[in-house]
Amino acid sequence: MEDLFNSVYSTHKGISFSTVVVFGAFIFLILQVHLSYKGRISDVLRKTSFFSMILLYIQGILGVFLGIYSPEFSEASGFSSYFKLFEYGIIILTCAGMITYVYMFLKSNQILTLKVLIIALAAALLFEYAYPWRIIFG
Repeated sequence: MEDLFNSVYSTHKGISFSTVVVFGAFIFLILQVHLSYKGRISDVLRKTSFFSMILLYIQGILGVFLGIYSPEFSEASGFSSYFKLFEYGIIILTCAGMITYVYMFLKSNQILTLKVLIIALAAALLFEYAYPWRIIFG
């Protein structure tokens, strides 16, 4: 069981680098569209939102999986202990859901609205909060 946990953790850690790069490019592109192109949505923005959405779902599912198969799971008692194990996965899946809404909007419209920009930036703040920067890069 520990080998499974370690292999999934290594996969999770490896995919997280590409998630940071693609999600950062998505945020950069959505701000660029909002500030310089008068709201016209480009194909590159649509593609980066799609790949951000897919990578965030993968990260969230792996995060929940790691919470379930964590060695601390059997020792946890009480809601706060369980929430600490699943906090990352739940927040990343929430972020992925927000990016799914943004992607659906970008796919069907030509002009970016402020509501969608705010949802994307809120998802970026959730990602910034939940991402374990010290564990991954430390």
